[in-house]
Amino acid sequence: MKNLWNDIAYSKYKSREFDEAILACQESLKLYPNDSYPLFLKGCINYEQQNYDLGISYLSEAIQVNEFHQYFHERGRCKFELKDFEGALNDFYRAINLKENNDLAYLWIAIIKEQQLDFEGAIDDLNIAIEIKPKDYLFWQMRGNCKEELNNHVDAIKDLNQSIELNPEDNYSFYLRAYCYFELGDFESAIDDLNKSIELDQDNFNTELRGE
Repeated sequence: MKNLWNDIAYSKYKSREFDEAILACQESLKLYPNDSYPLFLKGCINYEQQNYDLGISYLSEAIQVNEFHQYFHERGRCKFELKDFEGALNDFYRAINLKENNDLAYLWIAIIKEQQLDFEGAIDDLNIAIEIKPKDYLFWQMRGNCKEELNNHVDAIKDLNQSIELNPEDNYSFYLRAYCYFELGDFESAIDDLNKSIELDQDNFNTELRGE
């Protein structure tokens, strides 16, 4: 039988009506106490509310019932926010074991490695993410940023070109490419990209100028 309380909980979660979503999860668990999904949703809600320890607790309960890849993924995100990078990596790797072509798990692993200044390791994981989902501009942007950190400005520009082609409205790719051009001594291209970055993010730029 379909559990309508789960549908209600998910709908409230997506509309960010978190209190109502929690109530629906509780009603769902009254009817189906062994259902892992409402526990998962409660974990997601607590992540959004920055209650990361509580989120981990609910997600761990969900995993005890059902070792689903998304449950490990969300618990990994909670651990990441708590700076438990080793625990987060373990969860993201478990998510990949359960779902092989898990591009987002590879992205999060790369984010952790970037935080740890392991840019070459991050690039390895982003290579896999790009192979799985080559049309996601963020993967190209992040790999370009890692290459820039390794002073590989020419290859970084190639990745950022691809990121811009996939999403020409994202200002950060232009900003990163401007820095690469600057480091290569191509000041005209650097200025052009910096101006484009400011144009795309004018509201934030004006706020920073006002010191707000």
